[in-house]
Amino acid sequence: MSQLDTADRHLAADLSSALRSLLRRCLSLDRSGCCGLPLSPVQCQVLEALVPGPLSMRELSRQLSVTPSTATRLVDPLVRRHWVERKASPEDRRVQLLRLRPEGRALRDQIHYVTMSWVETLLHSVPKSRRQGVVEALQLLEQSSAGLDCCAPGCKPASC
Repeated sequence: MSQLDTADRHLAADLSSALRSLLRRCLSLDRSGCCGLPLSPVQCQVLEALVPGPLSMRELSRQLSVTPSTATRLVDPLVRRHWVERKASPEDRRVQLLRLRPEGRALRDQIHYVTMSWVETLLHSVPKSRRQGVVEALQLLEQSSAGLDCCAPGCKPASC
């Protein structure tokens, strides 16, 4: 643990509790699938990752922080449902490129709409004078967490 004074330790405990509670609420929304759809939250992330354009399986696994074999298991049902297309790269036929099919893009758009509606409702529940500060604080926490690999002392990121 770092060298925090007593007040900062209390703030850290409050932040930890608030984050756990918020994560629990967000995850409970996904218990029956992503936005009530037959997708896991990670499969929703796959659809989102493919919005900008095709990705190789390796690039997708890096973005999701999963192994290539896990990425394949996530993508297979999306391919079977015709939401994602998998094709060999024209430059290297050993490389599989993934892209959203029109059906997958429509599904992603539906998920995005439902998610944004929930986030807008959540933000609306925050007093107007504090909304910008809430967003800025979360962005700062996200940026600050980018350099943190794991919370376990001596942990190697690949072993998490």
